[in-house]
Amino acid sequence: MDHYRSFRRPEGLSRTDSGALDVLVVRGLFNRQYQLDAAIQSIAGAKRTDAYTSYHQQTGTTLQGYAWDWQPLWDQDVIVLADVETKGMNYGQVLMLSEWVKDGGGPLILGGPRFYGGAQ
Repeated sequence: MDHYRSFRRPEGLSRTDSGALDVLVVRGLFNRQYQLDAAIQSIAGAKRTDAYTSYHQQTGTTLQGYAWDWQPLWDQDVIVLADVETKGMNYGQVLMLSEWVKDGGGPLILGGPRFYGGAQ
């Protein structure tokens, strides 16, 4: 079906090395507690790209500010999910992320203040 065509990994897609550490930071509500900007700035030559999750009553949680597609993901070395709700990514985005990890991408998943029972 044509609907699922974009879910299939394109043939010949491979990771490329730009010479710098390319980091995509996907920011959820409580992302600032991790001080990611300072951490990434301390890495010589690192290039940071930002995306955000946004909540709206009618559309729910969505990812904003980044073209989440096959080639842009494969240009990243590290993807940081900082307090990103699972419902903030749709099935196609999760599928792409899993394929990116299988191909050697490095995910860093950070919870929020209520993660791992922190709401007690």
